[in-house]
Amino acid sequence: MIRIASLGLRRLAVPAVAAALLSFTTIPSPAETSGFGSKLQPGKATESIAAAATVVSSAYYQATLALTCSGTSCQGDFPAVGNRRQLNLSRVSCLMQSATYGIYTAGRIDLRTVEGSTATVQFLPADYSTDFGYHSLNRAVDVQVATRQNARVFLSLASGGQAFAATCTAHGTLDTVK
Repeated sequence: MIRIASLGLRRLAVPAVAAALLSFTTIPSPAETSGFGSKLQPGKATESIAAAATVVSSAYYQATLALTCSGTSCQGDFPAVGNRRQLNLSRVSCLMQSATYGIYTAGRIDLRTVEGSTATVQFLPADYSTDFGYHSLNRAVDVQVATRQNARVFLSLASGGQAFAATCTAHGTLDTVK
C-alpha cells in the first residue's frame, strides 16, 4: 500500500494506480501502421529463418553509430554484413539527448532485408531518463543479421519533444561461414 498525499487519497493499492496510469496512455489501433511491420496482418506471423551455415571462424563485433535526429526521433543504419558473413547481435546500448523534460517513448532495432523492408523488430525500452533530457538504454537483444542484411536503430520521443543527438553501440559476434 502507498499513500498519495498530493491527491488526497489515503492508502491506494499500487495495481490500481498502475491501471489508472495505463488508461491514460495511447496505443495505436491494429489498423494504424507505425512505420514498421507495415506488411503485418492481424493473426498472421512473419518469420525470419536463416539458412543453415557452417561457421568457419568467429570474432567479437562492436560498432558505434551516430544516429541522425530530426524532430522527435533519431535513426541510423549499421553497415550491411558482407559476403560469407553473419552477424549475431547480442546487446545494444544507446544514449539519446533531447530537450529538457523530453519523454522517451520507444525504441527498436529492425532487421532489414536486402530489399530494404523490415523482417523483424525488437523493442528497446529506456533504462534511465533524466529531466535534463538524457535517455540511456542497454539491452540484451537476439538479432541474426545474414549476408547483405543490416540492422537499423530507431529511438523516439513523445509528441512535443525535440531530439538533439543519439549514439548507439551494437555488440555481438561476426561469423565467417562456408
